[in-house]
Amino acid sequence: MPSVAHETLLLILRAHPEWLLELLDATGAGAGATAPTADLAVVDGTLRVAPPVEVHADLLLASGERGPWLMVEVQLEIDEEKLRRWLLAAAVLFDARGTMGDLVVITPHAHVARWARGMPKPTGALGTRVALAPCVVWLSRAVAETLLDEARPELAFFAAWAMQERHGPAAKRIVREAMRLAGTLPEALRAPQIRAILSVASEKLLAWLKETAMNPATMPESPWFRQFREELEARGKAEWRAEGKAEGKAEGKAEGKAEGLLAVFAARQIAVNDATRTRVIGCNDATQLDTWIRRAATASSVEDVFRTD
Repeated sequence: MPSVAHETLLLILRAHPEWLLELLDATGAGAGATAPTADLAVVDGTLRVAPPVEVHADLLLASGERGPWLMVEVQLEIDEEKLRRWLLAAAVLFDARGTMGDLVVITPHAHVARWARGMPKPTGALGTRVALAPCVVWLSRAVAETLLDEARPELAFFAAWAMQERHGPAAKRIVREAMRLAGTLPEALRAPQIRAILSVASEKLLAWLKETAMNPATMPESPWFRQFREELEARGKAEWRAEGKAEGKAEGKAEGKAEGLLAVFAARQIAVNDATRTRVIGCNDATQLDTWIRRAATASSVEDVFRTD
C-alpha cells in the first residue's frame, strides 16, 4: 500500500503540475535536454494494451491528444517489476501519441536513485536490446537545501519531503525553513502547504515541532508558526503522534492520511466546514481515508468524496 509520503507528493503534483517543471529546473534533472512544454496537464494514468494489460502510472501529464507526455513515478524503494512496467508504459505512450516523452523518477533515497539510473537493458539471444533510461530526481539533503529558495517558496514542500525519514539537526533546520517559506505563500496555498509538510515529517520530527509549538518563546512568531499552532488547536490533539504501541502507530498513519486529504481539499478549493473537518480528523480507518483521497483528486465537491456507492 502506498505510504502517506508517496500519496502526499502525488496530491501536490496533481493539484499543481507546473511545480514539477519548476522542480526539474531547480534540481538540474535532465540538464542539457529540451525542457518539457509548459502546457502539460494531468490525464488518466491507466494505460491499456491488447491482450488486456494495465499499467498504472503514478502521474501522467500530456499535451493535447498527440503531443509531448511526461510520466512521473514516486519511488521510495526498489521494485524490480517496474523494469517491465515502465518499458511497457513508455512503448504504449510512444505508439499512441506519436512522440517520445519522459519518465521522471522522484526519490529521497540514494540506493533507489542508483537503481533507477542503472536499470538493466534486457538483451535477446541474438543481441537485440531494449533500453529505458529515466530522468531521476534524487532529493538528497544537498538538493533539499537548494530548494529552500525565497524566489520559489512552493518548492519548499519538496525539500521537506526529502526529510521524511530524518529527524536530526539538519532535518529540523530544513523542515523549519520549509515551513517558514510556506508561510510566505499566498493565503490560499499557505495552509495546504503546511499541512502537506506536517503529513510527511517523521514521527520524531513531528514530536519536536509539537514541543516547539507548546513553547513559542523558542521561536519568533511568524506566519508559518502561527498557522502551525492554529492547526494543532483546530484539531484539539492531546498527542500529535502515538509512539511505541502498534495501535498508536496505526492512529499516526491515519492522522497523516487525514492531513493529506484536508490538504487536497484546500489545494483544489473544495469548501470544508467544521463538520467535515471533524469527520476527516476523527476517521481512524486508513483504508477509508485512502478511498477518500483518491476521490478527492478528481471530485468537485465534498459530497462526491463521501459518497457511499
